[in-house]
Amino acid sequence: MAAKTKSPVDDGITSASPVKNTVDNEPRVRITLPLLEEEEGLKVDQTEQVVINGVVTNIRRGTPVDVKASVFMLLKQRYPLI
Repeated sequence: MAAKTKSPVDDGITSASPVKNTVDNEPRVRITLPLLEEEEGLKVDQTEQVVINGVVTNIRRGTPVDVKASVFMLLKQRYPLI
């Protein structure tokens, strides 16, 4: 008797959910966030943090990066001039 292959369990925890697959296949947009000016004697954090559905994306200011379209739309609301 031949061994049967085990089918993957789709319980939403151990396998990728349809939402995760959609987000992974989302188009990407190249952006560059401008650097923040440092005040005298104080260093300014040059990273921007975006959280969408519990997924954290850290973006370094001053360097061109490719971000997902949903992250771009959120940043566009925060900074209309990008």
